[in-house]
Amino acid sequence: MIFKPAQLGMAKLDPQELEADKKACRKIGPCGVGKKALYLNSFYIDRRYYLPYGSISRVFKRVAMSEGGFSGKVQVFDFDASPDDIEAIKAGTLTGTVAQYPNLQAEGAIQACLDVLDGKTLEDHIVTPAALVTKDNVDKFEAGEDITAQ
Repeated sequence: MIFKPAQLGMAKLDPQELEADKKACRKIGPCGVGKKALYLNSFYIDRRYYLPYGSISRVFKRVAMSEGGFSGKVQVFDFDASPDDIEAIKAGTLTGTVAQYPNLQAEGAIQACLDVLDGKTLEDHIVTPAALVTKDNVDKFEAGEDITAQ
């Protein structure tokens, strides 16, 4: 690569993965769509920036809710209950987010491994708690209250 694409957002690709993805991406004018990231142009350089797909959800919500004129017409939900999501719910640009409690998912996975090592048979499906955070319970979620039963 003559110019290594600059990272946009918090997520990044390792250099070898980035190089391979950019090289194989589908070129659409000065931009591109790879298997791992979206590539954007600068004023003079094609595919100068990259945005891994894991970082794109906020971009879509902003376009759909504000610039697209869909505020109040379309309900937009996502998952992760990130701080940005919580602020967007409060601002009214996101209807809701699913809090997945990754710490409980990890605990469940570790317990399943320990159970297998102890010779136990696992259930076909192991459920971990999740909760829908909306404007109606966002304050409780931020305060650390259990909203999983709601």
